[in-house]
Amino acid sequence: MNDKKPWNPTNAVAAFTAALTRSGYDRDFRNRLIASSDSAKEAVSEEGDIEIPKDVVIMFYESEAYKNHFAFYLPPFDESKRATYYYMDYFQCCFPNFRLFQFRTDDAISKPNAKQPWSRENAAAAFTATLTRSGYDREFRNRLITCDSAKQAVSEEGNVDIPKDVVIIFHEDELNEKYHIFSLPAFNQNARTRHEYRDHFMGLYNSW
Repeated sequence: MNDKKPWNPTNAVAAFTAALTRSGYDRDFRNRLIASSDSAKEAVSEEGDIEIPKDVVIMFYESEAYKNHFAFYLPPFDESKRATYYYMDYFQCCFPNFRLFQFRTDDAISKPNAKQPWSRENAAAAFTATLTRSGYDREFRNRLITCDSAKQAVSEEGNVDIPKDVVIIFHEDELNEKYHIFSLPAFNQNARTRHEYRDHFMGLYNSW
């Protein structure tokens, strides 16, 4: 018999707070949170004694790794339309300074002939090209829903090399409560500081 608490905002916030608090002093537990989304879900479920639905995505990252995490919500879908969707209009997390590189609305976004190195400019062009195609190509859009296939799709569409430590997420709807991203608190194995959900929540919806 499964007697874990049901998934709802009240129980989830308590579970996330418990997981964030333990991550501040328990290195092994902290490593489970950053290993993968599946590992993070299992760790939060155990620490918060909560049942987490299969379609919920949970991600934690070290504060210095925020620049390697990119989350976007997808533009509206219309296979008869060929509108350009610029990355800064759909970018939600987690590297604010990345927004400093913006295209002019009259810039043409074209796929480079040769593989480009990962840079702010090349990544921005690749994300814009990816979002644009996702607006009319259903099969391509479906590839963007999981992290691994999303990275491959962005790499191909933008003809850009993406480092292994870069994490890319696309999701439907601007405020999607199935996606939970957190920055981890500072680590101190001798402290037992309580770390609240709201203080470390990075998206992808208005905090509970």
